[in-house]
Amino acid sequence: MIRFLLLLTVLSPAPAGAQWVCGDYRRPDAPTVPPGPSFGDPQTGYHDENFRADLVALFRLLSIRAGLTHVKLDYRIDERAIARAVDQPRPIVQISTGLRRFVRNREQLAFVLAHELGHVALGHHDRLRALWRDAKWSWDRSPESRDPYATPEEWKRRAHASLCGPFFAGVRDLEREADAYAARLVHEAGFDPEHGAMVFLQEIDLLWAAGELDAPSSHPSMQERADSVRRLSDELKGGGR
Repeated sequence: MIRFLLLLTVLSPAPAGAQWVCGDYRRPDAPTVPPGPSFGDPQTGYHDENFRADLVALFRLLSIRAGLTHVKLDYRIDERAIARAVDQPRPIVQISTGLRRFVRNREQLAFVLAHELGHVALGHHDRLRALWRDAKWSWDRSPESRDPYATPEEWKRRAHASLCGPFFAGVRDLEREADAYAARLVHEAGFDPEHGAMVFLQEIDLLWAAGELDAPSSHPSMQERADSVRRLSDELKGGGR
């Protein structure tokens, strides 16, 4: 079966060394289950012609409203990926065909696009590199990193414990910030952030629990994210900022 890699994240490209020590940001310990509904069912997903048209129109709307017209949209055929923001050599939001399985309407698609634009607007790529640099600085100066008797595997195990916990904690904060940015942006664009996020995030959470989708260590739980978006959506509807 195909295992999907959720990339609603700023982690691309990974900082040098982060992937070797911390893995590929997934927790691949869930059981394997048969794949769910295939793309294209009228009850479960977008049809391709509608998806492409809405993708282009919504990206234009949101990027203009966010003042991010320099950001490029890249649509690619990759059923194993969903969405990510890339900053080199120029800011790009990459949307893959795998996303069609998880979004059902324009509001949900708008939330995903706004989340990725949030990573760009908030400078998360630079902050990601700073998180890794700070974590590695602490590790390099620890006694464990200079143990001459440690085997390569033991060294990697120790580095993982010392580096990846603080690193992923910081990255999860970036994801929370991108969700908050997305909620505000889609609200300003005339969409309901709660409707845009809730079904999408809850479905991802169910797939994580079932083992059909790899759960990345770089993200808060989907339930936490859904609850945060719901609270912020209520504030925005009440006139809060």
